[in-house]
Amino acid sequence: MAKELGPQHVRVNAISAGAVKTLAVTGVKNHASLLQMSRAATVDGESVTQSEIGNTAAFLLSDMANGITGDIIFVDKGVHLM
Repeated sequence: MAKELGPQHVRVNAISAGAVKTLAVTGVKNHASLLQMSRAATVDGESVTQSEIGNTAAFLLSDMANGITGDIIFVDKGVHLM
């Protein structure tokens, strides 16, 4: 998609967010233990926040990210490294 839309100067990226406490996650069985496991796997021992994910989205939408397209940005505090 990024290649197809690039000539029109449309950037296409995705955010792979870590486990974050939201209203939606409360519908998942054993969600508390899943969030705890994710938090334990982060590099700083803290869960990613909605604000951190939102800040990344704001950055990708800004002119500061003009050179980024076709990427997946991980906002999971390093969990994807494990």
